[in-house]
Amino acid sequence: MAVSVKVKKVPEKEAAIVEVGGQVHLLEAKEVENRLEDVIRQGGHNLILDMSGVTFIASDGLGMLIKVRGDTRSQGGTLKLVHPQLQVLGIFRTTRLTKLFDIYPTTEEALASL
Repeated sequence: MAVSVKVKKVPEKEAAIVEVGGQVHLLEAKEVENRLEDVIRQGGHNLILDMSGVTFIASDGLGMLIKVRGDTRSQGGTLKLVHPQLQVLGIFRTTRLTKLFDIYPTTEEALASL
């Protein structure tokens, strides 16, 4: 299943809101990672990842998020996750990644936290 990635830049916050949709398995994780790395290279050091359209995330996707989090932090930025679906949030809770990532109910709250 293909994954969709849409980017909206927020220059005043050196940020980008990235909407991801679909299932994130191995190939999709690499595609999302490439897009996020492009955004970081173009000055979007603060990434807000809207996960409301993600219906499943595999371990490859979780690993990609951990890597991208490190990449944003090395640039002085941050990665914030927004509105994961219950099934996806359950995966984050089971793996205890809720302790690693800042997760917000809305993009507005995530932006305000920057």
